[in-house]
Amino acid sequence: MALEHNLSREQIREKYNIPNDAFVVSYVGRHNHVKGYDLLQKAAEEVWRKEPNVYFLIAGKEFPIRGLRDKKWIEVGWTNIPGNIVNASDVFVLPNRRTFFDLILLEVMSIGKPIIASFTGGNKFVSRQTNGIITFEKENIADLVKKILDLSLLSRDELERLGLENKILYNNYYTPEKFALRYRKEVGRLFFGEIQK
Repeated sequence: MALEHNLSREQIREKYNIPNDAFVVSYVGRHNHVKGYDLLQKAAEEVWRKEPNVYFLIAGKEFPIRGLRDKKWIEVGWTNIPGNIVNASDVFVLPNRRTFFDLILLEVMSIGKPIIASFTGGNKFVSRQTNGIITFEKENIADLVKKILDLSLLSRDELERLGLENKILYNNYYTPEKFALRYRKEVGRLFFGEIQK
């Protein structure tokens, strides 16, 4: 399902006191070990040593791991409109240690943002289809830090181009309608030995 947003990038940044020229990394999800939330925290501390103008905008309940206590680590808590958080950012990070096919990956693609994702599960498959998903070696904090810093050096136009690639891929292959069509064809092939139209 496509992510929706009802506030602009500028409105969200103003709400959370984020400078307009800051590079913003977003994360939406559970705050636990499997989702790699702790890896993102460690990466943030390393990023700040090299580039202080990077903010982390985080949505989700602070449990079982609490957020960092820093003005550039902003925990918004649970939100019914995570698209606002993603839309206000420059890049989304998906640092899973393990995953099958994480729906947030597709949701972020639908809003047209570049993604940094761990090279695991479905992230591997989808990242091969677009330049807008940049992978890092699973559980490798130094690699994650490098990818965040590399993207922070890109222009706004370059970031938007990467995000647009993701949005086009989502619209062409990953909408609920596209999933349903492929599912129907596959079921037809399995049960009837032919492709169903």
